[in-house]
Amino acid sequence: MADRTDVPAAVRAALLLLLVGVAWGAVAVPPAHGTQVIAAPIESLAERADAVVRGTVVLVEPKVVDGRVSTVVRVVVAEQLAGDAPGVVTLIARGGAGEDLTTWVAGADRYAVGDEVIVFLVRRSDGYFESMSLSWSLFLLVDPEWAVRDVDGLTLLRRSDSGGHELHVPERSAVSVEELRARVAAGRRARAQGGGAR
Repeated sequence: MADRTDVPAAVRAALLLLLVGVAWGAVAVPPAHGTQVIAAPIESLAERADAVVRGTVVLVEPKVVDGRVSTVVRVVVAEQLAGDAPGVVTLIARGGAGEDLTTWVAGADRYAVGDEVIVFLVRRSDGYFESMSLSWSLFLLVDPEWAVRDVDGLTLLRRSDSGGHELHVPERSAVSVEELRARVAAGRRARAQGGGAR
């Protein structure tokens, strides 16, 4: 059995530095939990959105473009909370599963036929809509009066008290539909006072 003196000092020093580096990395570097989005409050999302709608998902279909899979989602609008959108909104969600290809995007907004949703939308240059901030701008109705965000795969970036930024892993929480309506209305009032610019 070899003792410590059989291992050259340089090798022992390199191993020690490696162990210290690994330990420091585990403590000092925040964990990456997926896609980072700015932790915008509901009012800010509403202020910048082209439309905020409540509706039912009636189509979820993969679409391959340039070697990546996206998902075409069709929502029949039951209520316009803000902005102007047609009675049936077609939006593109990042990621999806095609016949031979799957693209997974951490924190992407995910839909299923039959989902009741409230989604904050921006209009794309190709005429489709998309959610403003991936799943951060999508609420799933768990019953007619309560909604939740699916925050799996998201890490939020928010201002710290020191003026810098910090990462935060959000927890899934419920918000009432009435509170959502009120906060959307407050965001739209702010938009109107600011001249309507995004």
